[in-house]
Parts: sequence; C-alpha cells; structure tokens
Amino acid sequence: MQQKHLDVLVGCASHARFTKDKFIFRAGEQADHFYLIRHGRIDLELARPGQEPITILGLSDADVLGSSWLVPPYKWKFDARTTAPTRAVRLNGQSPGHRQLESSKRLRSALSPSTPSVMTAKVKTVVPS
Repeated sequence: MQQKHLDVLVGCASHARFTKDKFIFRAGEQADHFYLIRHGRIDLELARPGQEPITILGLSDADVLGSSWLVPPYKWKFDARTTAPTRAVRLNGQSPGHRQLESSKRLRSALSPSTPSVMTAKVKTVVPS
C-alpha cells in the first residue's frame, strides 16, 4: 500500500471500544464505516421476529467488520453484536478523506481485495437465497 493511501486511512481512523452484548450496528442502517477488530468477538446476526437471532458469522482479532460500506445500497445487511469486550479501529466513511477512499480504486482494492465476494459466499452457505 502506498504512503499516500496510509495517510488517508489514518485521517479516517479512530479507536472504538465496545462492552459485551453491545449492538455496533443494525440491519438497514446506513453503512458509512467499517472496523478492523484488534481484540474481542463480534457476531453478525440475522434477526427473526419473536425468535432468537441466527448467528451468520463470528469475527475476532484481525478480522474486518463491515463490507457493506463498499457495496450499494450502502446499508447494513445484518446486525453486528459483540459477544465479548471488543477493541477496534473504526474507519469513518464520512470523514474528509472519504472522497479519496471512494475515488481511489487502488486503495479500495488494497482495503478489501475480495471482502464483499468472500462475505457473500460465507453468508450464502448459511442462508441460501
């Protein structure tokens, strides 16, 4: 990754801490950021009215949470809830560097060379369409 891309990322980044059982985001909300998990555990869940949610995928140390910010319509498709105290780096899509993130194909591919397709494949194995 080029230094100018790292500089953009640093300008968009902040530290985030979550307690256990905290919803980070809910399905349908605007997806304008993503997280690099430093320590902890986060489950992606599919809510079911009147029933327990289905855990789609568990994420932990060094995983990336939030590929929906890359793919229209830029809405979260699942709920994300911590199952342990969690520390992460939040990269904000609404920061001044966001336009550079959107316009730089190289930076976008460096951030997630296959994240949307990998996530889609993982989810489809659990929830067939």
